[in-house]
Amino acid sequence: MSHSHSPVSAPATNGHDLAARIAELLTQIDTVKAEYATLDKRANEVAGQLAQRFPVYDELYMSAATEYNRAQADLARTKQADTEPDIPLDDAEKASTPNQAVRSELSGSTHNAPISVNKLYRRIAQLAHPDKTDDSNKHTLFLEAKEAKKQGVLSELIRILALLTGDETRPEQLSQHQGQDALAEKLSRINVLRKELTLYRSQLMQLRNSPMARIVDLISTNTTLSITKAETLYKMTILQRVKELETNTSGIRQDIAFQSNMNKT
Repeated sequence: MSHSHSPVSAPATNGHDLAARIAELLTQIDTVKAEYATLDKRANEVAGQLAQRFPVYDELYMSAATEYNRAQADLARTKQADTEPDIPLDDAEKASTPNQAVRSELSGSTHNAPISVNKLYRRIAQLAHPDKTDDSNKHTLFLEAKEAKKQGVLSELIRILALLTGDETRPEQLSQHQGQDALAEKLSRINVLRKELTLYRSQLMQLRNSPMARIVDLISTNTTLSITKAETLYKMTILQRVKELETNTSGIRQDIAFQSNMNKT
């Protein structure tokens, strides 16, 4: 008795299908990025207008944010002088030039980039920095990540992090199993793009749910009541964030004092 092969047993993908999927993912990424950029631009404009209208609140936040960033930088130097390797800090942990600090804080944006290259790089550094591991393969990936960070190539950092966390196989390893270099590279590219799209969507959702997005909606309604509500929400958000920053700064200063005492003993 003979058996014919079911169509289901045929390969599910080919070069054409994969290329179409890549194009689809790129289109989706561009759409999400465009929506993010539009909302972020409007949020920055409105926040700038409110900062000019209420300079006392703007100055209050700037002062608290500056002290917080200084404390973060001081703590990082204290730890680095003790045992930590030379791993670059996130932007949020560096001493800031707070020209747009209020806008970034309220909207969730960072240097107008939906995803922080620095955060991805730091995560990679924690896994692959020579002071963190003796694995020479990971050292190579760390050097690749360093160059990708320098060039600002987000997708490459996503790929490297996926390799380090076991979520992706190198294209050359895929080709050994499949014997199809082109297909292997496309599959790898799709994997990276999916992760990139997920990150962009996450950041867009964060922006949509931010106080600044709510303020933008209220301002856009353009009624006396909605504008009053927007101004009140702006002030309340600033005061709440200032309180959080002051509490965090106090905690960091205590950590610094503890670290200093430990270093002396």
